[in-house]
This record gives sequence, structure tokens and C-alpha cells, in this order.
Amino acid sequence: MEIRDTTSVASVRPTASPIQNQAVARRLPSDRVSTADTSRIANLTQAAQASAGTARSERLAQLEKAIREGTYQPSASQTANGMLDAAEIDQSIHAIAGGKL
Repeated sequence: MEIRDTTSVASVRPTASPIQNQAVARRLPSDRVSTADTSRIANLTQAAQASAGTARSERLAQLEKAIREGTYQPSASQTANGMLDAAEIDQSIHAIAGGKL
């Protein structure tokens, strides 16, 4: 094979390889981890725990006693409302975390 082109190699500029282009494409803002979300979730959790206070502990003790004695009979609507409340809280936390939980 004979080479007839005598162009200087110094004038040739390097281009990004396909692997480098893929790496750049993968570095989207959505792929980054933010500690702000973690801090926000921790703050919300602490606020919820603080607002619950000792009244929650007392209520749980009452419920535990009623369950042990066999006198606790929640209504179907109470159970359903509790499940819906838990689902709403989970959805809110999931939305705050940006769907990364």
C-alpha cells in the first residue's frame, strides 16, 4: 500500500470517541444525586415525629391494651382511611425524592 498524502499530522484535530460521546450523554441532570432531597426528607420526618409527640405514644399504648384485651374493633372505614393516609404519605415522600426511592 502506498501513501501519497503528505499532510502534516499536527493539523489533524482529535475528535471525541463514540465511548466519550456516550459518557457525556449519560451525565444528565436527572442522573445526579442530590443531598438536598435527602435533607428535605429527613427534615419532614423529624417534623412529623415532633408533631406527633407523646400523644401518639399514649394512643398506641391504648390501642395495644385494647388489642390484647380483645376489645379493639376498628370499623372498615377507619381501616380504609388509615390505608389511604399511608398511601398519600408514601406518594408525597416519593414525589419529594424525585421517584428515586
